[in-house]
Amino acid sequence: MDKLISQLEELTKQTFDQLNSMNYEQLEQFVQKREKIINQIKNIKISNEHKQKYQKLIQNITQYDKQILEKMKKLKDEASQELHKIRSGKKQKTAYQNAYTADSVFFDKKK
Repeated sequence: MDKLISQLEELTKQTFDQLNSMNYEQLEQFVQKREKIINQIKNIKISNEHKQKYQKLIQNITQYDKQILEKMKKLKDEASQELHKIRSGKKQKTAYQNAYTADSVFFDKKK
């Protein structure tokens, strides 16, 4: 159990230290590794006495969660904005490429 908690703590601290330069793929890898460790921890049976000891350690680890989640939200928002730009560009492009305009001509005017 101590080894798993240490791994979780080390992984979380490394991620936090590199958070500003991480991309979504790296954060996804972090989440997958973290989930694997947490699942291993959940499968271990421990006494109530040890639970209190580990709860404090895990609370120290989870103090980084807020900043990590903010970074994930920021990356999600950036991806959403890019998708919106792509969709908007496709709509504009298809407006000028429809089949019913074979013999017609469009004139754009700026107001």
